[in-house]
Amino acid sequence: MTGPTSNLAVSVAIGFVAGLAVGGLHFASLSWNAQLFVAGSVGKAIALQVARVALAALILILLVRLNRIAALSGAFGFLAARAVALSRYGEDR
Repeated sequence: MTGPTSNLAVSVAIGFVAGLAVGGLHFASLSWNAQLFVAGSVGKAIALQVARVALAALILILLVRLNRIAALSGAFGFLAARAVALSRYGEDR
């Protein structure tokens, strides 16, 4: 199967998996980032924050360069990772 449908499926899969992975890393490191701020390690916390945002932006930019479908799927994957993080850690934590 090598047609427009398979290209679409591959773009959706690549985008969603990449977004889910970077989103999972982004939201999992959020707890570590908050602990650094509370502990008074402001420099390390800001560096981690910049790294988290830069990595997420880089992956999403690469997906945009691939194609719009991959970028949209990546955004959905990122949001899915957020939903998983909220259900796991709760909104009140």
